[in-house]
Amino acid sequence: MPGFEALPEGVQLAGAVIGVLTTVVVLTVYFTQLKLQGSKQLKESSAVIEQQQSTIAALEASTQALGQSVALLRAGREEAASVLMDIERLMTEGRHMVLATADSVLIPDPYAGDALIFLAVHGSAAQKIKHLRVPVSESAAGRVLSSGSPAVSSPQSTGPRFKQTDEKAGFRTESILSVPLSSAGRVRGVLQYLNRSDGVAFSEGDADTVGPICTEIAFRIERLTKDPAALKLLGIAERAVASDGTFLFLDLTRSTSLFDVLAPADVMSLLNEYYDRTVSRALREGAVLDRVMGDGMLLRFNVPTRVPKHAVVAVQCAHALQHEFAQLRNEWLRVDKPVESLSQRIGISTGTVIAGQLGHPQFLSYSVIGMPVNEAARLCEEARAVASGIAISEATHEAAAGELANLFQFVPLQGGQSGYAVEARG
Repeated sequence: MPGFEALPEGVQLAGAVIGVLTTVVVLTVYFTQLKLQGSKQLKESSAVIEQQQSTIAALEASTQALGQSVALLRAGREEAASVLMDIERLMTEGRHMVLATADSVLIPDPYAGDALIFLAVHGSAAQKIKHLRVPVSESAAGRVLSSGSPAVSSPQSTGPRFKQTDEKAGFRTESILSVPLSSAGRVRGVLQYLNRSDGVAFSEGDADTVGPICTEIAFRIERLTKDPAALKLLGIAERAVASDGTFLFLDLTRSTSLFDVLAPADVMSLLNEYYDRTVSRALREGAVLDRVMGDGMLLRFNVPTRVPKHAVVAVQCAHALQHEFAQLRNEWLRVDKPVESLSQRIGISTGTVIAGQLGHPQFLSYSVIGMPVNEAARLCEEARAVASGIAISEATHEAAAGELANLFQFVPLQGGQSGYAVEARG
C-alpha cells in the first residue's frame, strides 16, 4: 500500500543533525569568503569554496529527502487509519443487522503463525481484550480460520479459552457467530459477533446476512496486510524478544538550577544544544538512542543493531561523551553562561533485556526493559562520587576490562556498592 514504508530509526534526529551540519558549512563558507576577500588567495581558494557550496547543496537535498520521508510516514499512517475506520464501519453495519452486542475482527499474527490478534474490537470489554493473542488451535476463531467455514457456537462448545477471556474481561458470552473473511482464495481473518440483543442464539442464516460485509472487510484486510509496515503504523508490532546488549544511562546534574538564573527559553536552548551534541557524538560512537528523559537519556548497544564487543564500545563511548561535554561546557563558559555547577554522569550495564515495541498504539517506540537497564540507572547515580563520572557494572567490567586495560583503570566502587569506576590512564 503506498505510503506504508517504515522509516529508519532516528529519522527526526538525522534531520536535525543534517540541519546543524548545514549551518556549520554555511558559516564556514561565509568566514572563508570574509577572510579571503580582497586577498590574492581568493582566486586560488575558489575551488575550496565551490566544494563547500556543493556540500551545502548535498546536505539541503538530504534534508529535503528526509522531509519527504516524514511526509510519507504521515500519509501512510493516515491511509492505514482510514482503512481501519472503514473496516470498523462495516463491522458496525453487520452488528446492527444481526443484533449483536459485541464484535471483533481477528487476523493471523504476522509475527507468530500460531496465534490470532485483534485488528478491531467493539463492546463493553473491548479495552480489556484488544491486546490478547488468541491461540489458533484452542479457539473458535482459529477453527474457522483453518476450515474456512462459518460456525455458530457457545462458550461450552469452544473449550476453556472463551471462559478465560470472559473472566478477564468481566463479560458473559452466550452465543458466538464466527465468519471467515476471505479474498483472492485465502482466509484473511475471522469476524466474530457475540450475544444477540434479543437473547436468541445466532443461526447459520446470520452468517449469510453478513456475508457481503465480510467480503468487503476481507478486501480491506488484504490491503492492510500486504505490507507489515501498515500494521506497525496501527500499533501491531513484533513480539518482544530477549536480547543481549550494553546499556548506558546518562544524566546532566544540577540542570534545574539554570532556571534560577536564566529565562526558561534560554535554558531550553542550552538543553537542546546539549542533546544535539551528545546524541550526535553517541551515534558516531555506535550507540542507538532509546529515549530522552528530562535532562538524561538511555543509549543502547547491540539492540537491535548488532555491535561486536558492545561492552567495549559502550565504555569507549562514555569516555567520548565526557570529553564532548567538557568541550561544550567550556564553550558555554566562554560566553558567560552560568554552567559552572553542571556535570555529567554515566552508568553502564551489560546483560539480557526484553526488547520490543512499547507504548500506546499511536505512540509505539522500540525500547528495552530489564535488570541491566535498572542497574545502569543505579550506576548513573553512583557515578556522582566518581571523578570521571563513569561507573560500570560487574558484567560490563568482565566483558570490557581486559581489552581496555591499557586505556582505563577500573576501580571498585566505594561503600560496598557493586561495580567499578572508570578512570582514563595518563
